[in-house]
Amino acid sequence: MTGVTVEKREGEIPLSRLMDFYHREKYWGFCRACPRYGALWSCPPYEEGALPDLDRFSKIRLFCHVLHFSPELRREVASPEKAGTFMESCAARYGKAAHEEMLRLEQSHPGSLGLTHGGCRLCAHCARPEGKPCRQPEKMRLSLESLGFSVVDLAREVLRLPISFSQEGLPAYQVMLWGLFLP
Repeated sequence: MTGVTVEKREGEIPLSRLMDFYHREKYWGFCRACPRYGALWSCPPYEEGALPDLDRFSKIRLFCHVLHFSPELRREVASPEKAGTFMESCAARYGKAAHEEMLRLEQSHPGSLGLTHGGCRLCAHCARPEGKPCRQPEKMRLSLESLGFSVVDLAREVLRLPISFSQEGLPAYQVMLWGLFLP
């Protein structure tokens, strides 16, 4: 994608430390304001038994793709509407690659569980609004934020990467944080 460079970062913390970033009610409150709330199987509210048992893991490996936007691209995509559309296209494109990478990592680490970035994008239209089960349950994964973890604080404190938001247009960079729970 022209005007976008990707930087990759990684970090690992014990599950006990990850729980310092867990504030389910606070972040599910943000989820309620999102149009994906209740519209994707990867987003809250969850059915009984849908959430993973985190007690079976000892740590999490965090992966971050930082999409840096060139000054030229930021000028071109200056309005909030254009920026939102562009950032969603970036999340779809780079998120798909990260999701595939996460599934490969799961295969190479028995007993692990991957987390995606920002919700599932495997299907063009999720089956949930139709009252149907997930079409790809073997591949669908939840995200850190949908479980109630603060990705902003995790990125800042674990990966030393502050996240900033722009109401005007594209920020200097977009952060896509995903992870792998490890036994």
